[in-house]
Amino acid sequence: MKTKLKGGSLSGTYMIGDYIRKECRIDTNREYGYQRWYSQLKRMQRYNQMFPGLFPQVLRYGLDGNVAYFDMLKVDGITAYEFLKNEKDSAEIDKFYHKLIVATQILHSIQMPSTPGISALYFTEEVEQKLYSCQSNLKFWNFLKYTKIYFNGVEIVPLAYNLRKFSELFEKTYKETTEHYTHGNMTLENILYHQESGIVTFIDPYEENVIDSKLADYSQIMQSCNSRYEMYNEADVIIEDNHIYSYIGKNTGLKYFNEKFREYVGEERMPTVRLLEISQFVRMLPFKMNVDEKKMFLFYGLASKMLNDI
Repeated sequence: MKTKLKGGSLSGTYMIGDYIRKECRIDTNREYGYQRWYSQLKRMQRYNQMFPGLFPQVLRYGLDGNVAYFDMLKVDGITAYEFLKNEKDSAEIDKFYHKLIVATQILHSIQMPSTPGISALYFTEEVEQKLYSCQSNLKFWNFLKYTKIYFNGVEIVPLAYNLRKFSELFEKTYKETTEHYTHGNMTLENILYHQESGIVTFIDPYEENVIDSKLADYSQIMQSCNSRYEMYNEADVIIEDNHIYSYIGKNTGLKYFNEKFREYVGEERMPTVRLLEISQFVRMLPFKMNVDEKKMFLFYGLASKMLNDI
């Protein structure tokens, strides 16, 4: 029996017996579908050997007609987002927090020399190019022409008219001279947690990062707990001219975890992590264009508001 699971963007994730299959068509959306799927496979294979137990084990992969697939052993647990959204006991959240920090430290333990100069390449590829990649959606392309937009009634300067500020802040702030082996997509929905055993497992890593800094991984965790990506992703969105409306409630577990994680990141690294956090919402725009157009507008507006708030 083949049961479709949540998530996957332009690929599909299914449960088949005691294993999980991730599959993707090879003849459509190659840049944001197949190539991303393939990078996940290669990273999973590598990390199975380098960090045993941190990622699901890849069993096999192949091609079925126009569909590429790889199979993984099923891992027990729920996503960290589901856990934090429903958990109110601070002691249980503390337990998860400490297990997650240990797991990230193991993953980030291998590092290599780098240079702050890569910030320009990152910004060009992961911010400017991602916006440009959305030009095929004429409705969104016309939306980018607004010189001011409103996010839940608050007037803000849109990202397209704030790129110079963003670029200058990023170049000034990013001073890292080392990179690490990273997850590449470490949102809370890509972390599994088995509460009884305390085991943390990372799922859905990917390769196309430009910057492989642990700070980028931190920014994706903050994308979830600080900017509440998953909550917005589940929320309704209304687009009226240059107004974006999407309302989410408060959550005790996410708020508590966010406070602890911000303390772990620290004041010195926080400015860089916050700018990377904004960039994560821009990087996803081409994916949302293909799977959920309204969320493309939403996350463009949210990224714009975050930059205005700095």
